[in-house]
Amino acid sequence: MRVDLLKELRQEMQENNTSHSKEEDHIILRRVSTGGSNFVPEFDDGDESDDDNDLHELFIDTPPPHRLVAKGKIHDFGDKIHHQTVGLGNVRVEVVKVLEANAPVPIPSGEVQTAGQAPKNFIAWPRRLLKDVKTQVSTPLVHIQKYWSCVWIH
Repeated sequence: MRVDLLKELRQEMQENNTSHSKEEDHIILRRVSTGGSNFVPEFDDGDESDDDNDLHELFIDTPPPHRLVAKGKIHDFGDKIHHQTVGLGNVRVEVVKVLEANAPVPIPSGEVQTAGQAPKNFIAWPRRLLKDVKTQVSTPLVHIQKYWSCVWIH
């Protein structure tokens, strides 16, 4: 009886395996931190259209002064990146758009030395070298002055 049961189970398993199509397999692999220092609460695999409301410009100190090298998002969860403390005056940044791939990052790590290596990684960045994209004036000052004088004339 036991032999018959084993034969039936094997036959059923073989039928299930043959009816399973490889096209139905959807395997998603993600690199995750086992120590929780590189945790991403929301992972977006969609297109990389930047929502400028959340972005910050990332600058470096090398000549010319305060050179813009990338845009990124600040993540305020935890004070560690890959088991290393972010440090005072620094923030955890996710680079989402690289403008100068060969530019050195201000605080290099074992994995990231240049801005081109930074996307999809968290890196520490000095807060003093960040600028919120929302605070930029979208209309050139010349146009504002021109219309301002028109307002005073009327």
